[in-house]
Amino acid sequence: MISIVLQILGLILLFTGNLLISDAVTRFDTRKSKWWKWGNRLQGAGFILALLSIYIQYAEK
Repeated sequence: MISIVLQILGLILLFTGNLLISDAVTRFDTRKSKWWKWGNRLQGAGFILALLSIYIQYAEK
């Protein structure tokens, strides 16, 4: 059950991070934008949560 919750949270973080990065790409000087930085951080956190949920899912078996 906890792995499903972590997967959903990971997907939400990945989606939100992707939205922030896509918004930053439409602006000039992209890599210095706060949207770019926070988007990358959220995507990284979402990816780590997704990997953690997969690990927990296989550890429960």
